[in-house]
Amino acid sequence: MAGCCLSLTAVKGRCGSGVDRDDGGSIGAIGLRTGSIETQVAGSSSITNDRAIGWGVVAPSIVRAEFRNDEGEAFPVTIIPLPTDLEPEYRAVWGRVERCNQTCELIGYDERGMIFDDSNPIPRRLAPSDLERLAAIHQHVHDLLRYYATAYLNESEENRDRIRGHLYTTANVLALFEAKSLDARSMLARRSKIVSRYLEEAKDDPWRPPHAGGLAGN
Repeated sequence: MAGCCLSLTAVKGRCGSGVDRDDGGSIGAIGLRTGSIETQVAGSSSITNDRAIGWGVVAPSIVRAEFRNDEGEAFPVTIIPLPTDLEPEYRAVWGRVERCNQTCELIGYDERGMIFDDSNPIPRRLAPSDLERLAAIHQHVHDLLRYYATAYLNESEENRDRIRGHLYTTANVLALFEAKSLDARSMLARRSKIVSRYLEEAKDDPWRPPHAGGLAGN
């Protein structure tokens, strides 16, 4: 696709980025902040004869980005700051993609090398501390164990074998919090006691997720 250039559009206070042809016609554009959730990356593309021009935007935390074709091949993009009076956070990206017939996906990477796509929302609060993460892990494992223990007691013997595996795998994580030592023998001993404890508690206090969307709370 020769003869194209990156463009910036602003209509009624809304900012967007896209790609125009040299003759002034638009190949395509993407608007910013048009949905209910703002994501780490947002991209689009125009595909012609197994080649594509991709464009989009990336959040401030994204330091590197690429488009991927149908086979997962990566093609680096150019990241371009947008005028801060129009858009103080997002930056525009564009790039050429080869051997692309159907899919042209924008992927971003933060400074740690973690991958982000258009399913990842932009967080609107400070990153959790290590203690907050540990507390969340502990609560999640506790909830899972209560759920699996209740399910185990209510299932047939055939299904209990599968649930027993989930119980012991999840108890491994809680053993990291409870065991006096992290050696294998201490961990295995604590894991067995954790499973027994949750099974006994489930007899008197059965528990299931409070809603179908996932495990949460007591």
